[in-house]
Amino acid sequence: MVSLTRQVWSLVAAVLLLGNITFGPRNSPINSPRASPGPKGADKAWGEACEPVSETPVCHVAELLGVTRGELTEALCERRLHVHRLASPNKVSCCCGRASCCAAPVVVVDGLAPSQVIMRPQAAEEAATTRDALAKSAQTYS
Repeated sequence: MVSLTRQVWSLVAAVLLLGNITFGPRNSPINSPRASPGPKGADKAWGEACEPVSETPVCHVAELLGVTRGELTEALCERRLHVHRLASPNKVSCCCGRASCCAAPVVVVDGLAPSQVIMRPQAAEEAATTRDALAKSAQTYS
C-alpha cells in the first residue's frame, strides 16, 4: 500500500510535469474513425484535432496519476459532449414501450438517446486550457 506522503508527492510532481505537455496538430484527419465528426456542415467549427508533441511528459504524468497514457491523452485532447435534447411529445415513449405509463420517459431524438456521449477533438489551445484546468484542480485537491 502506498503511503499518503508518497501519494501527495506524486500528485505534486504530476502537477509540475503537466506544464511540460505541449500540443500540436494531429497527423490524421479530423474525421478519422477515432474522432466523432461534428454536425452536418459544421466540420470547420469543430476545430483542428491535436495531440501531444512529445509522449515522454505524458507517460510520466500518466504514471504519477495512475492512469494510462491513452486515457490522459484522451482527457486532454478530446472533449466529452453529453447529449440532452427535448423531444416533441410524439417522440416520448416509456421504458416499457407504451405512450407514457411511468415517471421516467425515455426520449429519443434523431436516433440519439439523452445519455449519449460525443467525443469532440480539441484544438491545441483548448487542450492547453484543459491541461491547465487539470493542474489547478489537482492543486486545489492536494
